[in-house]
Amino acid sequence: MKAYRRLHFDGIENFRDLGGWECSGGMTKYGVFYRSTELAKATKADLQRIEDLGIRTILDLRHPEETSIRPDRLPKSCIYKNISVQGSILPHELKVNGDVYMTHTLYNMYRQLLTVSGDEFRKVLLFLADTEGPVLFHCAAGKDRTGLTTMFLYTIAGVDEKDIVADYEVSHTYIKGFMDDVSGSHYMNMEKLIAFLHKAYGGASQYLDEIGITNAVRRKLYKKFVSC
Repeated sequence: MKAYRRLHFDGIENFRDLGGWECSGGMTKYGVFYRSTELAKATKADLQRIEDLGIRTILDLRHPEETSIRPDRLPKSCIYKNISVQGSILPHELKVNGDVYMTHTLYNMYRQLLTVSGDEFRKVLLFLADTEGPVLFHCAAGKDRTGLTTMFLYTIAGVDEKDIVADYEVSHTYIKGFMDDVSGSHYMNMEKLIAFLHKAYGGASQYLDEIGITNAVRRKLYKKFVSC
Protein backbone atom coordinates (compact mmCIF):
# COMPACT_ATOMS: atom_id res chain seq x y z
CA MET A 1 0.00 0.00 0.00
CA LYS A 2 1.29 3.47 -0.90
CA ALA A 3 1.87 5.89 1.96
CA TYR A 4 0.27 9.33 1.84
CA ARG A 5 0.47 12.09 4.45
CA ARG A 6 -2.87 13.60 3.41
CA LEU A 7 -5.69 11.71 1.71
CA HIS A 8 -8.41 13.26 -0.45
CA PHE A 9 -12.11 12.59 0.13
CA ASP A 10 -15.35 14.10 -1.14
CA GLY A 11 -17.17 14.69 2.14
CA ILE A 12 -14.35 14.45 4.70
CA GLU A 13 -11.45 16.86 5.16
CA ASN A 14 -8.23 17.11 7.11
CA PHE A 15 -7.84 13.36 6.65
CA ARG A 16 -4.21 12.64 7.47
CA ASP A 17 -1.95 9.73 8.26
CA LEU A 18 0.20 10.21 11.39
CA GLY A 19 3.07 8.32 9.79
CA GLY A 20 6.30 9.73 8.46
CA TRP A 21 7.69 11.70 11.42
CA GLU A 22 11.19 11.13 12.74
CA CYS A 23 11.00 10.09 16.38
CA SER A 24 12.92 8.35 19.14
CA GLY A 25 14.42 5.21 17.64
CA GLY A 26 12.91 5.48 14.17
CA MET A 27 9.90 6.90 12.33
CA THR A 28 6.17 6.88 12.98
CA LYS A 29 4.51 4.19 10.87
CA TYR A 30 2.10 4.88 8.06
CA GLY A 31 -1.22 3.08 8.09
CA VAL A 32 -1.66 2.86 11.86
CA PHE A 33 -3.37 6.05 13.04
CA TYR A 34 -5.45 8.40 10.91
CA ARG A 35 -7.18 11.67 11.86
CA SER A 36 -9.96 13.66 10.18
CA THR A 37 -13.01 15.86 10.45
CA GLU A 38 -16.34 14.30 11.41
CA LEU A 39 -17.86 11.81 8.95
CA ALA A 40 -21.39 13.22 8.79
CA LYS A 41 -20.95 14.23 5.13
CA ALA A 42 -19.01 11.17 4.02
CA THR A 43 -20.03 9.85 0.61
CA LYS A 44 -20.40 6.23 -0.41
CA ALA A 45 -17.03 6.47 -2.18
CA ASP A 46 -15.47 7.93 0.99
CA LEU A 47 -16.71 5.01 3.06
CA GLN A 48 -15.32 2.57 0.53
CA ARG A 49 -11.92 4.27 0.62
CA ILE A 50 -11.87 4.05 4.42
CA GLU A 51 -12.47 0.32 4.12
CA ASP A 52 -9.80 0.03 1.43
CA LEU A 53 -7.28 1.64 3.81
CA GLY A 54 -7.87 -1.26 6.18
CA ILE A 55 -9.46 0.96 8.83
CA ARG A 56 -11.77 -1.13 10.99
CA THR A 57 -12.20 1.15 14.02
CA ILE A 58 -13.48 4.72 14.17
CA LEU A 59 -13.06 6.67 17.40
CA ASP A 60 -15.31 9.73 17.73
CA LEU A 61 -14.03 12.29 20.26
CA ARG A 62 -17.07 14.56 20.07
CA HIS A 63 -19.64 15.35 22.77
CA PRO A 64 -22.90 13.32 22.60
CA GLU A 65 -24.79 16.50 21.66
CA GLU A 66 -22.68 16.71 18.50
CA THR A 67 -22.92 13.03 17.64
CA SER A 68 -26.72 13.12 17.88
CA ILE A 69 -27.04 16.21 15.66
CA ARG A 70 -24.43 15.15 13.08
CA PRO A 71 -23.92 11.38 13.37
CA ASP A 72 -21.04 9.79 11.51
CA ARG A 73 -21.69 7.86 8.34
CA LEU A 74 -19.83 4.60 8.82
CA PRO A 75 -18.50 1.80 6.64
CA LYS A 76 -20.31 -1.44 7.44
CA SER A 77 -17.06 -3.14 8.40
CA CYS A 78 -16.04 -0.54 11.00
CA ILE A 79 -16.47 -0.66 14.76
CA TYR A 80 -17.59 2.71 16.16
CA LYS A 81 -16.56 4.05 19.57
CA ASN A 82 -17.45 7.41 21.11
CA ILE A 83 -15.30 8.80 23.92
CA SER A 84 -16.09 12.46 24.54
CA VAL A 85 -12.84 14.07 25.69
CA GLN A 86 -14.82 16.97 27.16
CA GLY A 87 -15.78 14.87 30.13
CA SER A 88 -18.15 16.91 32.30
CA ILE A 89 -17.69 20.06 30.18
CA LEU A 90 -20.76 20.91 28.11
CA PRO A 91 -20.23 22.38 24.62
CA HIS A 92 -21.33 25.88 25.68
CA GLU A 93 -18.89 25.78 28.60
CA LEU A 94 -15.79 25.44 26.44
CA LYS A 95 -13.48 28.42 26.74
CA VAL A 96 -13.19 29.26 23.08
CA ASN A 97 -13.89 32.28 20.90
CA GLY A 98 -14.58 30.51 17.66
CA ASP A 99 -15.74 33.62 15.82
CA VAL A 100 -12.24 35.13 15.69
CA TYR A 101 -10.28 34.27 12.56
CA MET A 102 -7.10 32.31 13.37
CA THR A 103 -7.56 33.00 17.07
CA HIS A 104 -4.74 32.56 19.56
CA THR A 105 -7.27 31.77 22.32
CA LEU A 106 -7.79 28.07 21.53
CA TYR A 107 -5.01 27.49 24.03
CA ASN A 108 -7.48 28.36 26.82
CA MET A 109 -9.81 25.57 25.71
CA TYR A 110 -6.94 23.08 25.42
CA ARG A 111 -5.75 23.93 28.91
CA GLN A 112 -9.34 23.56 30.19
CA LEU A 113 -9.69 20.13 28.58
CA LEU A 114 -6.40 18.82 29.92
CA THR A 115 -7.16 20.13 33.40
CA VAL A 116 -10.67 18.66 33.61
CA SER A 117 -10.65 15.64 31.30
CA GLY A 118 -7.55 13.63 32.17
CA ASP A 119 -9.67 10.51 32.72
CA GLU A 120 -11.13 10.83 29.23
CA PHE A 121 -7.76 11.20 27.55
CA ARG A 122 -6.54 8.16 29.47
CA LYS A 123 -9.51 6.18 28.15
CA VAL A 124 -8.72 7.32 24.62
CA LEU A 125 -5.06 6.25 24.80
CA LEU A 126 -5.94 2.93 26.43
CA PHE A 127 -8.47 2.28 23.69
CA LEU A 128 -5.97 3.13 20.94
CA ALA A 129 -3.37 0.90 22.56
CA ASP A 130 -5.71 -2.10 22.71
CA THR A 131 -7.34 -1.74 19.29
CA GLU A 132 -6.08 -4.04 16.55
CA GLY A 133 -5.50 -2.71 13.06
CA PRO A 134 -5.62 0.85 11.71
CA VAL A 135 -7.75 3.39 13.56
CA LEU A 136 -9.35 6.65 12.44
CA PHE A 137 -10.05 9.16 15.22
CA HIS A 138 -11.74 12.51 14.84
CA CYS A 139 -13.73 15.32 16.45
CA ALA A 140 -15.67 17.95 14.46
CA ALA A 141 -12.98 19.88 12.56
CA GLY A 142 -10.26 17.36 13.35
CA LYS A 143 -7.93 19.96 14.82
CA ASP A 144 -8.60 20.65 18.51
CA ARG A 145 -9.62 17.53 20.43
CA THR A 146 -8.08 15.49 17.64
CA GLY A 147 -4.97 17.68 17.82
CA LEU A 148 -4.54 17.03 21.54
CA THR A 149 -4.89 13.28 21.04
CA THR A 150 -2.34 13.44 18.23
CA MET A 151 0.04 15.42 20.43
CA PHE A 152 -0.05 12.64 23.03
CA LEU A 153 0.57 9.92 20.46
CA TYR A 154 3.51 11.88 19.06
CA THR A 155 4.83 12.46 22.59
CA ILE A 156 4.78 8.74 23.32
CA ALA A 157 6.56 8.08 20.01
CA GLY A 158 9.20 10.71 20.80
CA VAL A 159 8.37 13.14 17.97
CA ASP A 160 10.11 16.51 18.34
CA GLU A 161 7.95 19.30 19.79
CA LYS A 162 8.63 21.51 16.75
CA ASP A 163 7.18 18.82 14.52
CA ILE A 164 4.14 18.52 16.81
CA VAL A 165 3.54 22.26 16.43
CA ALA A 166 4.07 22.12 12.67
CA ASP A 167 1.65 19.22 12.28
CA TYR A 168 -0.95 21.02 14.40
CA GLU A 169 -1.04 24.21 12.34
CA VAL A 170 -1.69 22.39 9.05
CA SER A 171 -5.35 21.82 9.93
CA HIS A 172 -6.33 25.43 9.20
CA THR A 173 -5.39 25.08 5.53
CA TYR A 174 -7.32 21.85 5.03
CA ILE A 175 -10.62 22.83 6.68
CA LYS A 176 -10.74 26.34 5.17
CA GLY A 177 -13.84 26.50 2.99
CA PHE A 178 -15.00 23.07 4.12
CA MET A 179 -16.44 24.13 7.50
CA ASP A 180 -17.80 27.30 9.08
CA ASP A 181 -15.12 27.12 11.78
CA VAL A 182 -12.75 30.07 11.27
CA SER A 183 -10.85 29.68 14.56
CA GLY A 184 -8.00 28.01 12.68
CA SER A 185 -4.98 26.29 14.19
CA HIS A 186 -2.48 29.06 14.79
CA TYR A 187 0.85 27.63 15.89
CA MET A 188 0.89 29.81 19.02
CA ASN A 189 -1.95 27.77 20.54
CA MET A 190 0.11 24.58 20.54
CA GLU A 191 3.29 26.37 21.56
CA LYS A 192 1.49 27.89 24.56
CA LEU A 193 -0.01 24.54 25.48
CA ILE A 194 3.35 22.78 25.39
CA ALA A 195 4.82 25.58 27.53
CA PHE A 196 1.95 25.15 30.01
CA LEU A 197 2.56 21.41 30.21
CA HIS A 198 6.24 21.98 30.92
CA LYS A 199 5.48 24.55 33.61
CA ALA A 200 2.64 22.67 35.31
CA TYR A 201 3.79 19.04 34.95
CA GLY A 202 7.32 19.01 33.59
CA GLY A 203 6.14 18.24 30.04
CA ALA A 204 3.53 16.31 28.08
CA SER A 205 5.11 12.98 29.05
CA GLN A 206 4.83 13.84 32.73
CA TYR A 207 1.20 14.86 32.21
CA LEU A 208 0.58 11.37 30.84
CA ASP A 209 2.12 9.99 34.05
CA GLU A 210 -0.28 12.18 36.02
CA ILE A 211 -3.39 10.81 34.28
CA GLY A 212 -2.29 7.20 34.66
CA ILE A 213 -0.70 6.23 31.36
CA THR A 214 1.63 3.45 32.45
CA ASN A 215 4.89 2.36 30.88
CA ALA A 216 3.14 -0.78 29.67
CA VAL A 217 0.59 1.28 27.74
CA ARG A 218 3.34 3.49 26.31
CA ARG A 219 5.31 0.45 25.17
CA LYS A 220 2.24 -0.99 23.48
CA LEU A 221 1.55 2.27 21.62
CA TYR A 222 5.22 2.75 20.74
CA LYS A 223 5.52 -0.74 19.31
CA LYS A 224 2.36 -0.26 17.33
CA PHE A 225 3.26 3.22 16.04
CA VAL A 226 7.03 3.34 15.56
CA SER A 227 9.12 1.64 12.91
CA CYS A 228 12.66 1.13 14.26
